Amino acid sequence: NKATNQRELTFMEIQNLAPLVLDMLKSTGVPAQTIKDAYHFFRLVKGRRATPRPPISADEAEAAPKRIRSYTHQSYVSIADNFARLVQTVEAEPLYRPNEAKLQVPALRQLISEALTANGRVLNAKVAWAKARAKRDEILYKAEHAVYVTAKAAKHYVRAAFGKKSNEYQQLAGLSFTKPSL
Repeated sequence: NKATNQRELTFMEIQNLAPLVLDMLKSTGVPAQTIKDAYHFFRLVKGRRATPRPPISADEAEAAPKRIRSYTHQSYVSIADNFARLVQTVEAEPLYRPNEAKLQVPALRQLISEALTANGRVLNAKVAWAKARAKRDEILYKAEHAVYVTAKAAKHYVRAAFGKKSNEYQQLAGLSFTKPSL
């Protein structure tokens, strides 16, 4: 839907800006520790590991499969949080003063705000969808005069009124009404 599409676009912009912010910070002559801190948050935004995962040997592959956990933290909330930390790192550095508007701290703060707003909109849309589905299930299956109950009763009525071999019942016989487990 519209909310998830907007969120994807916002987070795509974050993914595209993160390396530019890091490169701009590197170009300012800040201390190596500041660059290391910023690179840490950059890696988290991009979902990269600090050290590559060791390859699995053939012997280990044949043995019982070892459960491998992902540490990329690529949920939208995590990406927004890590990008905010990256921005906080560059904001604390007085030498970080880019000329490009999109890399300036106010623009980056605005992008963080848009990301958080987009996450909220998606959450609200999911809640509204869940409520609509619950209402639909109530109307179709759970209510005393639900569509499912009425359809089954109508089928039984036609069978009783016209007979099992009647033309009227044969038209309805092909219709099956199933109630999902709710």
